[in-house]
Amino acid sequence: MNRLGIDDRLVAAVTEALSGCGLSLRGSGSQEWQLSMARRRGIARIDDGWLVLEFPPARGRTPSPLRTLERNAELSGSAKHVLLTDGSLRLRAEVPADEPPGPEAAGLAPQIREAVAGLASAMRASMPRTSSANETPSDSGAEEGAPSSDPCTLCGEAGWSYSERSSGRLHVDLDVPGGAFYQAAVRRTGGQIVQRVELFADGEAATESLVGPAIAALLLSVSAVVRLVRAVSWRSDAGPAWGFEVQLPGTTTVGAFVHGLSALSVACGLCGREVRALAQDPVLGRRYLEIRHRRLMPKGRALRRRSGAAQAAAS
Repeated sequence: MNRLGIDDRLVAAVTEALSGCGLSLRGSGSQEWQLSMARRRGIARIDDGWLVLEFPPARGRTPSPLRTLERNAELSGSAKHVLLTDGSLRLRAEVPADEPPGPEAAGLAPQIREAVAGLASAMRASMPRTSSANETPSDSGAEEGAPSSDPCTLCGEAGWSYSERSSGRLHVDLDVPGGAFYQAAVRRTGGQIVQRVELFADGEAATESLVGPAIAALLLSVSAVVRLVRAVSWRSDAGPAWGFEVQLPGTTTVGAFVHGLSALSVACGLCGREVRALAQDPVLGRRYLEIRHRRLMPKGRALRRRSGAAQAAAS
């Protein structure tokens, strides 16, 4: 163990895995590394049993919370954009690193490769077309030819209650604190297993008011504190929908499968009631943004409000 209580073998394993991904790497402490990828400088750190890789967003105009949800839905692996308390965005990936180094942690390197590949893919998507593809590691995180895991079998072995729909999707009852009922839809797509839960399904109307930006900002903030979970938007049968998802490798374990469902349960428990409240009250959405994320207020909204207040004061 080093002075921070982290196993030196884990530090060595992480260092070797990160170096093997083609990253420009420099150790800055016994649990933290400075990284360089696609002309962005970031960090990797071991934090409470997790390896967290984090980069600032691309230079230029910061995308709106609504657009960020759309971008998240296009990402692969564990990559995600999260919203910090100061209103800034970060591109992040998280890998469980709580297993003891050795044979039991043999899957750590592939997970790190997949996380780095997801970050690289996200960075390439935000680059101008003239940027060189060689500036980021290749996104070959998944092992080709590896046997895939069956979501139905994983659910059965994990002991979670589920139902199978005619579409082939599984719907798993989440274990949300407080007893609120949410189900995660589980499906295979692109060689990955995706667990997704819907929290809001009236995105079309919400985008016309501050309800949309407020809910999107809340979801992005929650995904910054709940590991694995990313905030996303997608088009459901009823129209635009927003919620959370966890994307797992196609060859995932029962433990990782349960970890994903548990993370979704925690995320729903943290903000499910708040999402419903914001959806019903546009004024509450405005107040939430002004108090928590004022810099994310759509241009003109706050100005009009201040202008009206000034006129009232003048009269």
